[in-house]
Amino acid sequence: MADTEPLDGYGDVPKDKTPAEKAAGAASFILFAGLTAGCMALEPAPGTADIGSESMWALGAVLGAPKLFAAVLLVNVLGTTCVMIFYLSFGFAGKARGLYGFPLPTMYAATDIYLLDVEAKGNLIGGGEGAAAERLRKATVYNCHQRAHQQPLETYTSFVALSLVSGLRYPLLTAIYGAMWCIARVFYSQGYATGNPIDRYNNKLFAMWVWYSLLGLLISTAGAAAAVAGF
Repeated sequence: MADTEPLDGYGDVPKDKTPAEKAAGAASFILFAGLTAGCMALEPAPGTADIGSESMWALGAVLGAPKLFAAVLLVNVLGTTCVMIFYLSFGFAGKARGLYGFPLPTMYAATDIYLLDVEAKGNLIGGGEGAAAERLRKATVYNCHQRAHQQPLETYTSFVALSLVSGLRYPLLTAIYGAMWCIARVFYSQGYATGNPIDRYNNKLFAMWVWYSLLGLLISTAGAAAAVAGF
């Protein structure tokens, strides 16, 4: 598609998956299911010897947290925060503002007016059909960058809260979910940046882990709750 052409199928347009993409998607889900089931079955419950410090005032002792809980704090709290702030906010959405010409305080570009301008062959805003198509392209791609940053904010608080609870019982599994979330967010945002929202799932092996990680934390947190209840 040339830069001066209107976007075909504006919006979240599904695409047929190739056999390789289907296989990668299935492998990703099998990895998630196997990892969740395996770690929850095999990861031992933390004992007193696993507590982070003998000091009664230490955080590990107060929470009864295993030493591996440090990995949860580093990956699921600190690591994901760095991805959110330095990659998605500053390096991704922030950079797109200057690249596509939508400075603060603009949150999203008003694509409706650009669509109408394309239909009017550029006579609404001016500059002709080519200019109208280019304005629509920039507005759409900018919105996709912005959405790639905004979308994780909708579940990020829950992700961190679930991590802190799940990590007390399944610290290794929880830290793996955090690492996979960070990797998935990179591929997810890069796919979104193409300007076609469906491309956010282009990487069939990793992109769905933005959801698998959250789903896994829901399951492992339920497991932690069951452990507290004595089941």
